[in-house]
Amino acid sequence: MAVGVVITGEYFGWNFGLPVGGPLGVLVAGLIVSLLYLTWVLTLTELSVSIPFSGGPYAYGRRAGGKFLGFIMGWSFFLECLFATIGTGLATGAYIAFLFNRNNPSLFWATVFSVLTVVVFFVIQASGVKEQATIMLWLTYAAIVALVWFWLGTAPGWATSNIVTKPLLPEGWIGVLGAVPFALWFLVIIETVALAPEEVEEPRRSIPVGMTLGQLTLIVLVVFTVLTTAAAFSNFGEDGSGGSLFPLSFVFNEVHPGSTLFVLAFGTLAVSGMIVSYNGMIYATSRQSYSLGRAGYSRQTNSRPSS
Repeated sequence: MAVGVVITGEYFGWNFGLPVGGPLGVLVAGLIVSLLYLTWVLTLTELSVSIPFSGGPYAYGRRAGGKFLGFIMGWSFFLECLFATIGTGLATGAYIAFLFNRNNPSLFWATVFSVLTVVVFFVIQASGVKEQATIMLWLTYAAIVALVWFWLGTAPGWATSNIVTKPLLPEGWIGVLGAVPFALWFLVIIETVALAPEEVEEPRRSIPVGMTLGQLTLIVLVVFTVLTTAAAFSNFGEDGSGGSLFPLSFVFNEVHPGSTLFVLAFGTLAVSGMIVSYNGMIYATSRQSYSLGRAGYSRQTNSRPSS
């Protein structure tokens, strides 16, 4: 779950930082964000064990600062999950539209496929937690395989000069800081795992181990994805701006322009990286919504909020 819910961050979003910080600037920004989230994850492992409620942030805020802080933290996380879900849904539609027209995907069909993604995963979520978790597990494996395929498949287009630019940081450290907001997409809402202590076996062991190993796995994925994408294509924000919602498929197509089936095969597998995170984000949004309602933060109630 820790890897699956945020792996979409390797597939899109971070590439908007390339025109701002350059390849090495985005990599440095990614490492800064990785350090930030590693400390956040280690903190969450302690909190999720000591306060094992599915509300996550609202439970911690309520325990630390009372009802109002719980309200602010709970609703902030809910909105974070909600807007991340919307963004991922739109990008998923773009990745699917690429499969039908890899040179000029239609915005109309990207929107249609985004809506269909919502419908399909509504049905999956309604089928039950166990069923959606099983689907998410296998899609996560597929998404990781797609990233490894991308790393190896773009090798013919690698050029050291695309990474080692002159200057190394085109906009200096200002550019690195400017790339940080985009690099946040690498790991945003990994804290979703902290919402699951009521549903997993042995949460005191499962959640700390799962979140820590998931975070370390994601750092490896971040480094290799940034380096291989930048090495294979240098013109994001220029010729590559049209591929901003599906950068990996876009770059793969640029490296193999004459291999239609090869590119489409990769693009099909790459969709798994989008829908697995979309599935996890729906879980996070719905779980937080339920928890806020149960605690009395989103409905009138005379019952005492949990936590």
